[in-house]
Amino acid sequence: LVTLWNVDDTRKYDAIEIMAKAIVVDKKVDLVYADSYQTHKENETFESNSSNLNLYEHSQKEFSKENMIKCLPGPMPLWRKQLNENCGLFDEKLNFAGDWEMWLRAVSMGSRFKKINQVLGLYYYNPSGLSTSDEKQQQRFFEERELFHTYREIFGKSNYERYKGYFR
Repeated sequence: LVTLWNVDDTRKYDAIEIMAKAIVVDKKVDLVYADSYQTHKENETFESNSSNLNLYEHSQKEFSKENMIKCLPGPMPLWRKQLNENCGLFDEKLNFAGDWEMWLRAVSMGSRFKKINQVLGLYYYNPSGLSTSDEKQQQRFFEERELFHTYREIFGKSNYERYKGYFR
């Protein structure tokens, strides 16, 4: 099993155990994810934070191809090693949207994701972070626009039509 570990995010003490059990039990699933609270204060713990129970936007929805428009599975997924063996690794040419591209590529190749309906993480919305800073917004947008058009078949026609004006 493989997971991401962003140094500015934290997990519930038993998050990996819960996720590992879920993916081991369901052999049809290649990746699991769960909700995360979102905080704007760095170095908080899952148990003691200022999130006010606000959930991070990108992990709230159940898995579907159409919902991949929001970069499911969010910041703290756990997946089978076979996903990388079948679909490859993160594209090192991408500086901002490498995770979204990898998940889109995996889904386009038939991978299945599953949401665990528990809050298992705390995502720190870092104002100077690579994927959140204002100063890198234009570069990030160019990468995301390219992925949006490349993987438009995954999102479905209605989502593509809904968001294509944004990604011009």
